Formats: sequence, structure tokens, C-alpha cells
Amino acid sequence: MRIVSSSIDPHRKESDVSGEHTVLYPTTCAEVHEALNYKPDVPLLVRSGRHAADSGRVDGTAAVVVNLRKFAAVEIDGERVTVGAGATTYDLAVKLTEKKLFLPLDGNPNKSVLSNALSTVNDLVHHDLLSAFAESYKYVAKESAQPVDTRDATEAKNHVITNVVFIALPTDAAKQYKMTRLTFVYTTDHFKHVVDHIISHKPGPSTRCVVRVFSGAYGMAMFTVTTMCKEGSSEFINKMIQELKEKEQYVEELMLDKASAEGVEIVQAVAEEGQTSQYLYEEHRTHYAGVVTTPDQCSDYFTAVDKVFGSSPTQELSVKVSSSLRVEKEGSLAVSVSLHGPSPSFQTPDDKKLHRDFDGLLPSVREPPVQLQDLPAVPPSVNEGKTVCYDIPGFGGEVFDKTEKEYENKTTQYATTSYTDEKDRERMHPFVIGYPESKADVVAFVKYAIDKGKKVVARSGGHQYCGLSSGGEDTMLLSMDFLHDVTVFDAPQQKVMARLGPGARLTTLAAEMKKKGVTIPHGECPEVCIGGHVQTGGFGHLLRSYGLALDHVNSFEIVLNLNGRVSNHTIKRPSKKVDEKSSIEDRIYWGVLGGGPGSFGVVTEIEFECIRDAAHRFSRGYNGVYRYSKNRFEEAMGVVQRRTQQVVQDRSGPLTDGSLSKDCDLMISAMTNSGDLMGGTFKPSVILVEMVHGNVDDTPLQTSDIERMEDEITKITNAKPWMLLPKIPTSNDFDLRSPRTLSFMSNAFVRNTGMTRDGREYKFPYVKRLNCTTDALTDEFVEKFIDLVHEAITTREVKLVFQMVMGGGAYEENGTKGITSIPHRNNVIGIVFDVFYEEGGKDIATKLHNKFGALLPCFSKGKDIRMTWGSFGEIKMEKMWESYYGDSELYRRLQKLKRDVDPQDVFHTPFTVQLDSSDDEQDPTAKRQKTSW
Repeated sequence: MRIVSSSIDPHRKESDVSGEHTVLYPTTCAEVHEALNYKPDVPLLVRSGRHAADSGRVDGTAAVVVNLRKFAAVEIDGERVTVGAGATTYDLAVKLTEKKLFLPLDGNPNKSVLSNALSTVNDLVHHDLLSAFAESYKYVAKESAQPVDTRDATEAKNHVITNVVFIALPTDAAKQYKMTRLTFVYTTDHFKHVVDHIISHKPGPSTRCVVRVFSGAYGMAMFTVTTMCKEGSSEFINKMIQELKEKEQYVEELMLDKASAEGVEIVQAVAEEGQTSQYLYEEHRTHYAGVVTTPDQCSDYFTAVDKVFGSSPTQELSVKVSSSLRVEKEGSLAVSVSLHGPSPSFQTPDDKKLHRDFDGLLPSVREPPVQLQDLPAVPPSVNEGKTVCYDIPGFGGEVFDKTEKEYENKTTQYATTSYTDEKDRERMHPFVIGYPESKADVVAFVKYAIDKGKKVVARSGGHQYCGLSSGGEDTMLLSMDFLHDVTVFDAPQQKVMARLGPGARLTTLAAEMKKKGVTIPHGECPEVCIGGHVQTGGFGHLLRSYGLALDHVNSFEIVLNLNGRVSNHTIKRPSKKVDEKSSIEDRIYWGVLGGGPGSFGVVTEIEFECIRDAAHRFSRGYNGVYRYSKNRFEEAMGVVQRRTQQVVQDRSGPLTDGSLSKDCDLMISAMTNSGDLMGGTFKPSVILVEMVHGNVDDTPLQTSDIERMEDEITKITNAKPWMLLPKIPTSNDFDLRSPRTLSFMSNAFVRNTGMTRDGREYKFPYVKRLNCTTDALTDEFVEKFIDLVHEAITTREVKLVFQMVMGGGAYEENGTKGITSIPHRNNVIGIVFDVFYEEGGKDIATKLHNKFGALLPCFSKGKDIRMTWGSFGEIKMEKMWESYYGDSELYRRLQKLKRDVDPQDVFHTPFTVQLDSSDDEQDPTAKRQKTSW
């Protein structure tokens, strides 16, 4: 049994127990008994998994915590379902869906099934609590190592339950349950009208109605009305829609869609529904629950909610809010509100005011923090006493090989669902997967791989689009999940530094930096981790203002196989331009930052010099989400085209009209309606407009500068056709009227709500494309591209994600320093064109993908310019190096560095920098001069 101190427990960040304590991870009933008697004289706490049901955050100082994460199996035999104490609602929902069975599940996908089964209140399917379907419980008592089976839940609750057996309903019997869901854009009046209607008309004794208000994708303010009934279809929803239409002129525009499900279909819908109220970053959570009975209380509730979802762009909220309400039989409202965000000491004045509003309305409920995203890449702790095929000397983390049940789950990454061909899947199934918990673990793992003749790949976030943060049978994979610490600290000369583990997610680092009033350039994808992100550049919303993430690296640590010796090295920022005569340390810095992720070693830590808010006091920006229309997208592309012309013009001399400041960034995105109403991640077809003025020189903006930026926004806003609500309210709206700190905007741009469970925009496979050009956009390209985007957005079988990133400014100028190897610094614009497809839609997606390729002659004069962060198609670098690196001299220098620091090609995928096959030193055993260090 694994026994660790909480200070080094890799799962400590998701624990609801504070204080220094001991954590035990039993894997058998015998080990549970051993754990219960481990230290009889100290407090004992038991956790059933990633969401404890009946405890608040407790002080566990000197206590023993028994964590049942390893009891997570779900086994189904006919209608008999055996569920481990650590399995989640989502785990169970997936298995039930596969077998077409039904059980009434809670709406929180990360809550343990055990917590659900012991609950006396079910989230939606209140007609039959899950406990009513429980046939028996297995528990372990402190007094005996022999597990006990019982039908008595009360008896079992007095001990440690390890699994529960349920009897599920088959498809036909489950059809008696029917569910309907409406999704609306939030507006102040409309939300109140809908709730008032529900209160006054009461759904009836056979129907349960729940209203949820939340931040959806891109922060869009939305609310849903969900009804569940048993034995007969409820007409409540239809009557409500009809009456609202009679009272409100624009109900159909505000109502995004309507969806229904019955029986087995509801299982997955209910499990996924909790995603509407979950956030990918959380430090502090306050939960309020109670009953609202008087008109004044109702009014106070609406006012408090509206401060979040109908908020003014001048407001600054770090707290994310989700709320649900249910109409009780007597007409009162049962209200639940969750506030997620930074701890009180880091809350803004608006955050604190919001807490006070809810404090005066509802009693707070002690509720533990939830592990909000249990991604497949994050493993449970392993049993120290377990026999494994590869007991790696000196490696303190856990190791999974193909013989273990959890192996398949650990291979999952962002690209998994996009590759269904068996050959492609094989290259994402490595020999073993190791989870290091220290830099020393990385060294031990690499040494072992070399001894066994295996390649090494490091996976930080697993977001590589072609699945190349993995490998096949010849590869040992290092999953860097637990090297995820974020430390921000003051340094001499008024500098602020951030020391990050490669497994730190963008959601986490952005929020932590915001607390200190600093930031670095970075992207927006929530599950991207900094390790791979910085090695491929770190493109984001501050590109023209401050360049790439890698431009701000002060130093990094990396495990190298240098001169046949595996060790961890610290590499510092060079003081001058790097060339082939530079020191090996400077060349490593140059090559690792931009030259090809994972090509030279395993990065174990990165230290950044941060950008301070206080040094750029007049920064400001814009964040807006608009309903998609072809005319609106045409106006947006007109703005983009003019900006590309100005980037090119700027190269020949300063702009005389001041129309494009070098520290002004613009990003335009367009996404298709998700259609996933029942899954809780619904979003309409939208255009996102995001702008940042970085205020590099810390001088106040002229009114004319602000007006020029606002004019671009107005062109998009006022596009025809006219709509009642062209701009969709979001929970993080801000505009150009007043300054916004860089750290606030950087944090706001990270997509931390409304995504699928694995951080993807849609749950479908997709065909990716990212191409760049060094020229301004032509009229021919813009016209044809607008038509192509419209075709993709209006084609039912596919879902489009279009994004763009604008070059010039600091992105281009920082390249002249010559200390990083990122290619294509002269790009004017890069365009992402990702086509997700539903079943039967792959040929359509491929056709659209190829249509974009056919536009390259009028986009980039036929050049296929790519970036390593957005790989697609052919993955063999020996065939594609010209597209990714362009300059043959640049790639030759990288190959020379590869030969000098990794002559055995230990750190290898088909996409890394390849050893030059023409080099007469291709044989790694050949005599060669050692690199001096």
C-alpha cells in the first residue's frame, strides 16, 4: 500500500483536507483494513474519491487520510452494476450508456457514485433516488479484515464502503423517464420572466423543473430550463414557450434551442450537465443553498445574479458563478449558488461585494472543493506493494504498462478521438507510461529507457494535435502531470519572476499570476500546459505587444543525455545573439525554445520574467461575442485584411497615420453551433472579437487611438442583418472605455468554461489545418474564404473552429535578438481552420479542409507555411521540415545541435528534429569529440 506525506502527495491540490497529514492509498479490502488500523491514536478521515459528499474542508493536521481512488472500477453483468467507491458519476454514465442501461444519476459528473448513492436528495431525477436501486453494499470494518456484504445502507455507512451493487433498468423500462431542455441567452428581463412564469404556473406533482444560470462557452451568459417527468410527457415546457411568445416579442431569438431525451439517453445528459457549472480553475469555493419565499428575497436573488451575468463591462469579477433553482410544490424556490474563484485575500472589490450580496440572501453551506476536471492523463496513486513489469530503479512515481487495466485510460490525449485507424492508434500506445513526481524521477526514467533501448517522449498537457506527445512500442512516455507547481516571486530591480512546472495548465498559471498583478504572453486553451506551449512559442493575445511566451524565459531546467551522462541542467538566457560558435548552454537555450518540442531533452522547470501591470497602467482591451452572420463575418474579415496590409506597410517604415499601433493585438474567431443541448456544453454559432492594447510604453492613450479601435469594433457590431441581441452577454465582458490590467485580460481570455471534458471545443473527431502567410490578405482570398467559412458553419454534419493570429510588432522584432530558434517570425497572419465532424461527416470535413488548401495560391503565393504548435497531416519531419522551418540553414543548425546533445536520438518522435542521415556520425557509437560543459 502506498503511504505518502501530504506535502509530497501528487494529488494534494485536489484534496479537501488541509494541514500536514499522512495519505494512504489502499487497493484491496485487506489494505483498507490495514489503513484503518495504521495509527489508531490519530484522527482518521476517509475520502471516496474526487468529491467528498458529507464533509467540508477539514483540518487534517497529524491525521491519517484513507483515499479510495483506486476503487474506481465499474463492472456490468446483465443489469447488475458493481461500482467502486471511487468511481464518479461520469465513469458510471459512460458504462451505462455503452450497455444501454439506466440509473438515476446526480448532475455533478465528478461526484463519486458512492456519495450519490448515500445522498437523500437527487439533483434532477427526484422520483427515484439512486439508493433505491442499490442491491447491496460491501464494507470493511476496523475490527475485521474480512469484507462484509449488506443490504442495509445505514449499517454500511458506519464503516468504509468499498463498492455498491445496483440493479439498473433496461432500455424499455427506462423509457418512462422523459427529459426536455431549453437553452436561452441570458438577459436580465428574460431570465426574470421565465422564472416568474415557472413560479406562477408550477410544473405539477409529476414534473420536476430546474433552472440553471451559468457561463457557457467563451463566457457567454446562458440559462437552461430542464424538466423531468415519469410516466407520461409533460406539457409544461410547451405551454411556457407559448405564453412567453405572447408576452415577449423576441423569445424565439433568445431561445437558442430545444432538445428532448428519454430513458437511457438521459443518463449521459445528466452526467454531462454538471459541466455547465464547473470551472477548470478553482482555488476557493463558496456554496449557498436555501429556500427563497418572499417577493423581496426573489428580487434580491435576481439582482445578485444579474451583477454577474448582466454585468457592466466596467465591472471586474474574478469569481465565477453558477446557480440553479427549483420550484417546490408550495411555490417557493429552492436556490443553490456556487461561487468559484480566488481566496478572499485575492478577491477584487466587486468579488467581495458579490459575496456580501449572497451572504445576506442565503445561508452558506460547507462544501468541499471539487476536482473539477478528472482528465484521463491524471492518474490515481499506485500501490507501492504492487508487482509491476518495470520497477524502474530510482523512480518514485507510478508506472503503467499494457498489462494493467488503467493503461488505456492513461494513453488518452487531445488527439485520441481524431484517430480511429489502428495504425495511428498504435503510435499513441507507448511501451510504458511513467508519472514523475520530481526531477530526479525524470533522470531515473530516461536512464532506464536508454538502458532498454527505448525512445523517450515527455507529455505535459497532451495537446499535440497529431498525438505526438506519445509514442509506440519503442517509446517510454513521461507524463508530467505532477510537475505542475506555479511560484510567483519578487526579484531584484523590481522584477517579478514565475517558476513553473511543465505540467502547469494555462488556467492555473494565468489565475496565479493575476493575483500578483503580472502576466506572460500565452494562449487560451484551458488544458494546454506550459511545457509544450513554451517550446512551440506560446502564441496568444499579447503577440504584437510582447511577443511569445518563450521571449520571456529567464532560464529553464532540462534533463539531457549529454556525453552519455543523463542529468538535469539549468540553462540561462544568453546575453547576446546565438550562433554556431556560442557555448553549448546558449545553443541549447536557442534550440529548445522554438526549435522543435521534445527534440533535445525533457524540460523540468521554466522560469519567466513577468510583465508587471504596474509598468503598463493604461492597457485596455475588448472582449465580445456576437451572433454569427455571413455579413458580420465579412465585416470582420475586412478589418483583418486592413490590419494585414498595415503590418506589411510597417516593415517599410513607420506608419504615418498611426492606424495600427505595434502594441495593439486583434483576434477574430468563428465557431459553429455545437448542437449539444443535452450535454450541457451548448453554444450557438458565434464570432469572437478580442482586442488588446498592451501599453508597452506606459503612456496614456490618445482619444483618437481609442476611437480607431472602437471603429473596428463598430464595423463588426453594426453588420446586417439587424438582430435584437447581436452581442451575447458574457460573464467577463470588457470594453475599451476604461483601462484593464494585462493580467486581468490574460486570465479572462483563457477558456475555462463551457468546454468538453477533455478541453476540446467539440466532442467529435476533426480535421485540422493551420497555414500562415508573409503577405497581406488578397481580395481574392478574403472573398473565397468568407464563402468557405459560411459553407462550413451552415453544413449540419460538421462544426468549424476558425481562429487567426496577427504578426508584426514584438513578435517579429524579438526575432532579431537571435536567442531563440522559433521559425517564421515574418508571418503576417496565421489561420486555423479546424473542421470537426459527426458520424458520417468525415468526407465532408476532408472536402472543406482541401478547399482551404486550394486557396493557398491566393493566400500565401502557394507556400505551405506551418507552425509546430499546429501540426496536421504528414507527421514525418524529414518530409515536412521546409513547411515548418522554411530556412534550410535554420534546420541544419538544429540538426547539428541535435547531434551534439542527443546523438543517440533518445528524445524522438517522427516530428522532432531528425538526425541528419547524411552525417557520417549517424552511428552513435562512432568516435566523436565530447561536448564541453
